[in-house]
Amino acid sequence: MNETPTYRIDGAAFSDLDGFFDEVGEQLLAGEPWGCSLEAFEDILRGDVAPLPAQFRIVWEHSGLSHRRLGNTGAGSFTQLVEMIANHPNVELVLS
Repeated sequence: MNETPTYRIDGAAFSDLDGFFDEVGEQLLAGEPWGCSLEAFEDILRGDVAPLPAQFRIVWEHSGLSHRRLGNTGAGSFTQLVEMIANHPNVELVLS
C-alpha cells in the first residue's frame, strides 16, 4: 500500500505572502532556492521545480490564521493560494 507523500505548511509560521513563500521553500523544497513568486509556486505544483512526487498532499496547518492574515482577495490572498492548489489534480489539499 503506497502512502501519499505529505508536506505540511504551518500557517502560524508566516503572516504575509513572502513568509508563505519561505515556508513553501522550506517544507516542499527542503530549502532549495526557487523563484518565490506566484508563477513559481504554480511551477512547483505542476512538478516543474523540484523533484516532488507525481502526486502529493499538502496539509495547511493553522489555515484559519492564514486566512485572516492573507485575506480573501487580491494577488497572494489565502483564497487565491487555495484555488491555485485546488486547480492541480495531482495535489490534495487538507486545511486544518
